[in-house]
Amino acid sequence: MTLADYLASLPRRTAQADVLRQSEALGGAPRHARDTGGDGKVIEYYAFDALATKVFFEKGVVSGIRYSSGFPDAVRGVRIGMHGREVVGVLGRAQRPWPMPHPNIILLYDKPEFLRIDVDRDSERVIDIYR
Repeated sequence: MTLADYLASLPRRTAQADVLRQSEALGGAPRHARDTGGDGKVIEYYAFDALATKVFFEKGVVSGIRYSSGFPDAVRGVRIGMHGREVVGVLGRAQRPWPMPHPNIILLYDKPEFLRIDVDRDSERVIDIYR
């Protein structure tokens, strides 16, 4: 298993210490970071810069993962750079609409697990994947 494979299939609710231990065993050296969100809430994450991935934590467990341009693997069959039509071919139509205006096309899937796909409105290519 590669680090990218591990990150692509990393379950939410995995303990933060387990993520660090496993990623280091696979040759990863994540950068620990904290940012403050717009609401003043502190956001803690590991950044895997070489794989364009951020693993977010809340109360010591994985709460979400963001894959961006440069992530080499597929996430549930979807790759960064895929055309939006290909995403629909793999996952089907989005299960619900994004609830507010957004500059990108947002495809939301809740089953079998949450998945958000951001598609650039101009190129119609996947630019971010969130789990």
